[in-house]
Amino acid sequence: MTRVYVLCAVLAMAMSGADAAAAQEPEAAFSDAMRDGDRGPEMVVIPAGSFEMGCVSGEECYDDELPVHTVTISRPFAVSRYEITFEDYDRFGGANQVDDEGWGRGRQPVVNVSWHDAKEYVAWLSSQTGQTYRLLTEAEWEYVARAGSTTQFTWGSQIGQENASCGGCATEWDFYQPAPVGSFAPNAFGLHDVHGNVWEWVEDCWNQNYEDAPSDGSAWLSGDCSQRILRGGSYDDFHYDLRSAVRFANAPDDHTRSLGFRVARMLDSFASGPDAMPTTWEEFLSGNEWMENAQPVSWEDWEPVMQQMPPLEPDCTGVVLVGSFREGGEDVYLPREYFEQPPGKRVRDPNWTMHQASGNSG
Repeated sequence: MTRVYVLCAVLAMAMSGADAAAAQEPEAAFSDAMRDGDRGPEMVVIPAGSFEMGCVSGEECYDDELPVHTVTISRPFAVSRYEITFEDYDRFGGANQVDDEGWGRGRQPVVNVSWHDAKEYVAWLSSQTGQTYRLLTEAEWEYVARAGSTTQFTWGSQIGQENASCGGCATEWDFYQPAPVGSFAPNAFGLHDVHGNVWEWVEDCWNQNYEDAPSDGSAWLSGDCSQRILRGGSYDDFHYDLRSAVRFANAPDDHTRSLGFRVARMLDSFASGPDAMPTTWEEFLSGNEWMENAQPVSWEDWEPVMQQMPPLEPDCTGVVLVGSFREGGEDVYLPREYFEQPPGKRVRDPNWTMHQASGNSG
């Protein structure tokens, strides 16, 4: 059933101008609460979109990067901002900690993990948070690595200097060890270390080229499933193997000092389009199937429905809908009135609290 909440003012200490500005800052990242009281990896929301997957025109390619094909990812999803770290992984591993090669733990990317280890971690993280975590598909990985770019690397066609950790990248870590996560600038999606540092396991089975590859961004689970795909290159590879299009495969039980991973998470979302969303307040309260398996909708689509909302108490600003993004364990959708900008920003203002409306239907 649809759950309706209202935001009501509560008396609290005044915010400074800087704090108020921070509360209104756009933010498309979150970190899920875990059962043990800790928080999961920082996740970045990735928009839906299309891209050309495979070897960039004009560059020398490996045959397995062809043919270039269009992939359309129809739903937004979230990806960890950083490669999974020892700090993240040690909470899961407990006494069965993997070897850090003497490089330290904490914010170092976890290494010596197999594809099976990575799968066990995302299953554990899902159980800890109540959300659906998984490995990225190969197509998703290239989509988020490119972040709109059509060049060999997310920043351009040359490796340059101090853009990544790799052999010949002109950093203190070249050929020696991975850098602490976030040591280099993020790409346009806000993700760090998609090039170099450690190879990243993805879900897919190995195929020797892209003939008959999925075009919807889903995992390719036919082919040689005794090999699973790795992406991104590592500190121990020359820059050519850091290109966005490069693919590599290993046995899923292989675990070496250059293998790591990052994670993806499914997002709750709302329906889009006039046929998929409610057009009246009564329809909204009825809990129809518009909440099921849907895409986010724009404020322009929501505004006519929200204008039909019954009057609120004087100290309340508007309605929020469960299911859009996380705040204190609840998923909420903010109205324009709260931040004076389109909804979808995280709540960080201590002067507001969430109360259930008397008209709540679920």
